This record gives sequence, C-alpha cells and structure tokens, in this order.
Amino acid sequence: MGITQHICGTDNVKSLANLAMLCGNVGIEGGGVNPLRGQNNVQGACDMGACPMSTRAYRRVSDHGHTRNAWQRRGAVEKLPAKRRLVVTEMMRAGP
Repeated sequence: MGITQHICGTDNVKSLANLAMLCGNVGIEGGGVNPLRGQNNVQGACDMGACPMSTRAYRRVSDHGHTRNAWQRRGAVEKLPAKRRLVVTEMMRAGP
C-alpha cells in the first residue's frame, strides 16, 4: 500500500512535505513531494471520472445543476448519472 492509504495517510503526506522543506527540496528541479499511491492507476481512474461519486475534474455527481449543465454544455456527456454510482463493496452486495 502507498503512504496515502493508511489511517494516517494525510499525516504521512504532511510529514513528507515537512521533510522536503527541512531538506531544502522544495522549489528546485527534481525536488518536492511525490506521495505515491499504492495502486498504480487509482489517480488516473479518478482523473478520468471513474470514481463513483464524482465526474472528471472531481465534480460531485450529486451536484445536479452545475455538474450536469457544465458537462452537457461541453458535449462531454449525453447522460450523467442522477446519483453516485456503487463502490466495489456495494457492487458485490447488489449482485448482477
């Protein structure tokens, strides 16, 4: 698992940022913080709108007016779900 996936994941990232600042690795080429996630494509999947509660750009699916209108105006979607989709554990219980 990546450092972000622990119960103290937020604190882990903050600690990395503090360490980078203490070592002078912020604002220089090749420096900075890169807290890797445990599963390689989690971030990419979320960026593309595969998260059950949000669309691309992390707009909430439940934000009907703004989200739905914004994506439909751009021609990016024809039909946006009216409510959040199921997460994996919910899919297992829901069945086929």
